[in-house]
Amino acid sequence: MYSVPKPSKKYKESRPKRDYLELEELAERLTEAKESNTVLTFSIWRWEDDLKGTITNMDSRTQSVHIADVIGEIHKVPFIDIMAVVNAE
Repeated sequence: MYSVPKPSKKYKESRPKRDYLELEELAERLTEAKESNTVLTFSIWRWEDDLKGTITNMDSRTQSVHIADVIGEIHKVPFIDIMAVVNAE
């Protein structure tokens, strides 16, 4: 008797864990950058390329950051997906 093998389980790639202090530091840095209209380079989880732009809005209701890139296109990125931020200059 031949049996059909069960399909293997597919696991979603999990987001890297970060502690509370790391997230708070990131939030402070984003707030300062929004107030000073600083151009930043964002590393975003599961994005191949980095995003370069300025923060136009930080929506606390949806927990997303609205980023205007260099051509003026707005990207709504969940706060938790932002892995690193550096000054673009």
